Parts: sequence; C-alpha cells; structure tokens
Amino acid sequence: KFWNYYSNGVCRLYYETLRAYYHRFCTPTWTHVLIEIFDYDSISNHDLAGKIEIPLTETGGPVEFRLQGTDGLPVKKKKKDCNLKVTIAKRPHAGPESAVPTAWLVTVHSADQIPNMDKHGPSWGMNVTGNKSDGFAVVTAMNKEDNGGNYGSGRTRPSENSKCCLHTNHPVWEETFEFGLCEPDNMQRLLQKCGLPPASAAEMSLWFPPENPENPATADAKETAGWESFLNHAEKCGFGSNFQDWSARIESKGPCAVCKAPVLNNEQRQRTADGAGYVHLKCLAIEEMSGPRVASLHSLT
Repeated sequence: KFWNYYSNGVCRLYYETLRAYYHRFCTPTWTHVLIEIFDYDSISNHDLAGKIEIPLTETGGPVEFRLQGTDGLPVKKKKKDCNLKVTIAKRPHAGPESAVPTAWLVTVHSADQIPNMDKHGPSWGMNVTGNKSDGFAVVTAMNKEDNGGNYGSGRTRPSENSKCCLHTNHPVWEETFEFGLCEPDNMQRLLQKCGLPPASAAEMSLWFPPENPENPATADAKETAGWESFLNHAEKCGFGSNFQDWSARIESKGPCAVCKAPVLNNEQRQRTADGAGYVHLKCLAIEEMSGPRVASLHSLT
C-alpha cells in the first residue's frame, strides 16, 4: 500500500513537471502582456490599483502607458492620470541549439500617481498607514491567438512578480521579465528522452490543460481527463512498468484472468503473459497451489 502511495506521487510529480515544461518552453508566440499594479496587504487580499494590456511589439525605449481600473476607465489620483513606464524589447537569437532561441523582454521601470488603496487603514502597520500604497507589479504573458482570440485559454499564462516598493505613490522597480519564444518540438525531444514516443499536438493539448484556466468550473474535469489520458498512453508504451500501481485515478483495470472479477487499483495484481490483462495476486497464489494451470501468467518478480 505505501509503495503505491510513493509510486503514484512520483508519477504525478513527473506529469506536473512535463506539464509545466510544455506550457513554458513549447510556446512559439506571445501576443500581449498584462501588467497589473497591486497594493500589498499582509492581512487581506492585495488591492488592484490599475492594469494595462500592451501588444508585444518593440517600443525602442521607455514608453508611458495609462493605467486603467477594473471598469476600463483611466486611473486617476488628484485628477492626474496614473502612468506606467515600460520598455519592450526582443532578446537576440541564441542559436538553433537553444531550447529558448529568443524571448520578449519586458522592463517595468516605474509608475506615478498610484492611488491610495488603504484610505481607512490604521496607523499601527507599515503597509496600512492609510495614506500611501505599497506597490508591486504582476507581469503576465498572454497569447490572443489561442482558441479563437481568448487570452491564453490554450496555454498557461506565465506570471512574474516584481519587488514591493513600500509606502510610496511613485514606485520605481527597474526590473526586466523574460518570456521565452520556444520551438514546439521541444516537447517531442523531451518525450523521446523520457522513453515515450512522440505525441500529436491534439494529444498534448489534452494531456496538459492550462494551470490557470479562464473557466475554473471545468478545470478539475479537464485536469483529471488529461492526467488519465497521459497515464494510459504511458502504460501502453511500457513506461513505468516498475511501478505496481501508478494510475490510481483509473477505477478498474478490467476483469481478472482467473476469477473474472474487476481488478481495482487498490488491489495487488500482475499482468498476464500477453500483456492484455491482469490477474489478482491472490488468485494467482491459489492457482499455483492447486496445480500448474497458470503457465500463461508471468511469474512473480
């Protein structure tokens, strides 16, 4: 039982590693970047001060963008616009042997006139003094080309956070965030190194659903379907044969070759010689005691 717990955990870790790699290092294009400015709060949810979506094109230097609120209107403080200074550039090509040959470089310089998000906070805390904000930036790459124009609906949208500038309405970050433009064949090479045959783009899209989907209501069902589909593919290819039970989410392996009862995941079992089915270990032991009637079954290892 405990070996099954361990092997299932190892398999899940392997799957999540492939999933993260697929979304971060197999994306050939990003179309937009979303920059959100938050006021840091240590004892409550961070307050959104403003955001801006910017097409990923080279700016040639720092450019000021006007922040917008959740209502789509410009963010203002004392009747002045809140501006965010950003530079977008493309990293030089690193060569054909690189898994990440080039990347978008998004530099968030500074912002001015960040609104006071803690207007009624007590004076005993550093970040809730009630008169200034503790701003930090969240930079998210998105792909508008996925799924008919929905931002990043087909891929994870990688996000990175800046440092927090305490107690100021004019934060200065001067931080650069890199979002790689990668070759789709990266995943095929990785699967080959792991001993798995190449998979189609449709199969990988099913295996690795987005980690931050736009519709959380269906996220669990898609994740379960992807996990089970990946396990089925891996088992057919003979991967993970050293694990006794590495597909705990699949309820039944089919009927036992001896007693014809379902072989469940939490039961000890052994594959048949032709690899097409399973037999309960308890049934195998009974058959061995009663005579040599199990020549078609694998011997225990």
